[in-house]
Amino acid sequence: MFKLLFAGGPGDTEQFPRTGADVRSRDADRWARLLRPAAKDRGVLLPPNQFESQFVSAAYTEDDIDRTLEAYKHALA
Repeated sequence: MFKLLFAGGPGDTEQFPRTGADVRSRDADRWARLLRPAAKDRGVLLPPNQFESQFVSAAYTEDDIDRTLEAYKHALA
């Protein structure tokens, strides 16, 4: 299980979120506006918002994982 959270912006030096309020203060719009659509363009469906966890399972093939990582790289470039 993992979760990707966006911080404020370039140069943001905040520490990792430690409380629910820290998590809620992250930039949720960036997920919906940039990351999710870019990953979908590469055939990878992500949760509707950054507050939902993502899971890795033994059911995924190495190709599935590689495709997902490439989609993240494309989306975050």
